[in-house]
Amino acid sequence: MATAAPDLRSHAAERGPMLDTGYLLAGRDGRTWGCGVASALSGREARVEGTTVVAATLTPTGWGMWLATAEGRLLTQGDAPDWGSPAEQGLEAPIVDMVVSADGRAYWWLGVNGRVYVFGSAGYHGSFDYRGAGQEASALAVTASGGGYWTASAEGTIQAFGDAPPVSGPAFADDPLVALAPTRTSQGLWVLSAGGMVVALGDAPDLGAPADLPLRTRSTAMAGWRYGDGYWVADAEGGVLAFGNAPYLGRRPIDSFLGTVAALAALPST
Repeated sequence: MATAAPDLRSHAAERGPMLDTGYLLAGRDGRTWGCGVASALSGREARVEGTTVVAATLTPTGWGMWLATAEGRLLTQGDAPDWGSPAEQGLEAPIVDMVVSADGRAYWWLGVNGRVYVFGSAGYHGSFDYRGAGQEASALAVTASGGGYWTASAEGTIQAFGDAPPVSGPAFADDPLVALAPTRTSQGLWVLSAGGMVVALGDAPDLGAPADLPLRTRSTAMAGWRYGDGYWVADAEGGVLAFGNAPYLGRRPIDSFLGTVAALAALPST
């Protein structure tokens, strides 16, 4: 396990917004496809037999990635340091999401029961027992300061911790909540459902959604653009849609094999 790492934001600061933009698609089998700054991560395969990737995050440079599995295992590539994983602490329930801090020195994991696991310099600010409420956790988002986070259930319940402001979540009965993306100010969230609906909360502007388009694919992941009001949404087949002022950088080529897409990662917010 790594014991120290540089502040990777110093490398990213040398590039302008368009040269400092990228995203990564990760399949449930650990295969990846990168666009923009993350293009060097295309064609990578990080997996452990018998595990399922459920989340992906990029390092601040875009030169490395962390993949999280449902079994609590951590898979790394490039300049991503290993700060530990829930599998090393005794996993209580399957993992559903993982997010990283802006400086790349911390990450948080979320179990389906609502438990939050912290590693590196990440602060713990609480958890919510979703299973005790008859629900299952599905998504996690962290504030830009790293001093708080939101957790959400598939049914639409959103809990705020630390310096994350409370928001009223939408009710998703037959269309489960699958992802959260915070605004640059951390005063709002975009909330994505599997059916392609995007609900804007707090100071998040309404920028559109896959459900507004004549598409029939299942939305699986979302990531916000750190330089403006915009986000990307990925579907299970590797398609990517850009909303607001987030630039479109490409999708998984039709003839490439990525399997079912489980995660979409963008460079962390600064």
